[in-house]
Amino acid sequence: MPENRTPIRRTDMIHCENCGEDYSATYKHCPFCDEEAPRRTPSRSGGGHSSGRGGKRVAAGHSSGGRGSGGHGGGEWDFNLFRIIGIVVPLCFIAAALYIIITVLGPMISAGHESPNTSASGSPEASQPVASSSGDPSGSPQATGTAVTGITLDQTDVTIPANGMVQLHATITPSDADAEVVWTVDNTDAATISQDGLVTNTNTGGSRVTVTVTATAGDFTAACTVRCEGSAAQPSSSGSGSEGTTTGGTLSAGPAVVANADGGVRVRSGPSTSSEILASLFNGNAVNIVSDAGDGWYQITFDGNGGVETTGYILGEYLSQN
Repeated sequence: MPENRTPIRRTDMIHCENCGEDYSATYKHCPFCDEEAPRRTPSRSGGGHSSGRGGKRVAAGHSSGGRGSGGHGGGEWDFNLFRIIGIVVPLCFIAAALYIIITVLGPMISAGHESPNTSASGSPEASQPVASSSGDPSGSPQATGTAVTGITLDQTDVTIPANGMVQLHATITPSDADAEVVWTVDNTDAATISQDGLVTNTNTGGSRVTVTVTATAGDFTAACTVRCEGSAAQPSSSGSGSEGTTTGGTLSAGPAVVANADGGVRVRSGPSTSSEILASLFNGNAVNIVSDAGDGWYQITFDGNGGVETTGYILGEYLSQN
């Protein structure tokens, strides 16, 4: 009958109290849970360590013991965390540096490569003068026109006989202003005006009609009051602008005045009623007779608009010499 024998524990093995595994005494730490090997102490059974298997194997990384503060598992976690931080932080710095380069330094670098003498088309313009619209290669800016600062008329109140005309002249300030004068009349039934300022009495009524002629240049205007006599006021013997068909006798060269023209008399560009009308003169207007043009016509000079000496022709019956 076999005798009962107590199992002999090998003295070269260590029993881990943490995970319950036996491992060789050559290990300083349990190869299963990394628990530090206990110092050998005699046991009642003669073993080299505490008796009994009271523990169980634990998963790696979840041991409550081990090196440092948390065994191998805790150390591995700490290692991974620092490793992640070590990777993320440099990436953040790299991303920030790229953002600065793109948003701040990028435009500055691009601007630094552009030549200040290169146009948008890439053609160099250094020492190349810009040609002005007038062909001046100096590159200096050219004036686009002087602004109007005012406008005046040579007459502001005038009376025109029936079917008569009067020439108005506008003066723009400054004289070199780049502007065009626009003429208008507020009652075209009584008077019309050309774009050079010639007013014609078109009043066919029996009474005088007063109209306003306006000259406009830029933002400035000037007005003239024009009294247009009715056709009934026209004298039957010598209507306004009527040159007649008879001569006015013998007149000599020299000063003379307009006479017998109660409704005004027209001055022509030639000795004929078909010649262009230059102006209308009225009784008392001073003229200077230049020569006898024949058929009762005389060449005269007179002060036209703006005091400019004007040459024209008039019938002698409307001239008088003292």
